[in-house]
Amino acid sequence: RLNDQLHQVCQKYKMFGGTEEAVVAIQEFLTNMEILQQMLGEIETLFLPAQSRLQELMPHVQAINKITSESRQDMTQVFETSQFAWDTSPGSDSIIDGMTVRGIGTKWGSCLSKERYNSGVHTWFLKISGSGNMGIGVISSSDDIPDGCYLGQSKGWECHAGISLFEHGKKKSAFWSTKDWRDGDVVSMRLDVDKGTLSYGVNGGDERVAFNKMPNIEYRVAVSLKEPSSITYIPK
Repeated sequence: RLNDQLHQVCQKYKMFGGTEEAVVAIQEFLTNMEILQQMLGEIETLFLPAQSRLQELMPHVQAINKITSESRQDMTQVFETSQFAWDTSPGSDSIIDGMTVRGIGTKWGSCLSKERYNSGVHTWFLKISGSGNMGIGVISSSDDIPDGCYLGQSKGWECHAGISLFEHGKKKSAFWSTKDWRDGDVVSMRLDVDKGTLSYGVNGGDERVAFNKMPNIEYRVAVSLKEPSSITYIPK
């Protein structure tokens, strides 16, 4: 429409005595306008399909961003447990040999981790040797296990032999699982301090929540065992 109007102006200008130079200038202007319009049309032709495709992909981009954000958050919550070590302070009623704790005689012996955990998610892998008649769990860093007692008799959270659950000295479940721990089993224990849960798995199987609504306090890993049982922490 603009081209038509300018063309009419050019014709009238020439009819009423306009100079030839002015007419040439107007014609060049019209030519440039046509080229510009053609370029704009080509850009629009290229842009519209891309815009439509972008709108189609936007929900997928948003979903990927959400997953990435959640994964990044999870990664910041999971703490490495490679710094784990058993507490070798005097008074221990079990034998500690590097990453391995061994029971002594027929009396219950216990051992706590040197490290303390007050936030985040932590996973430990513990290999059982000998009898699986032992307790694995956590205890408040402000508490201890009395001599001759196992973890389940103290103020702790314990899975005993893979079957029974004890919480603060009371049996929570006699048959939480039907599969007992045995020689060679690798028990995984996962503590989520922020969510207040403690889970167990065996030999790479799915972990199952044993305790929930645990207080947001500082914890230490705790084990209880007798001879000939032993338990070894395996760094992952």
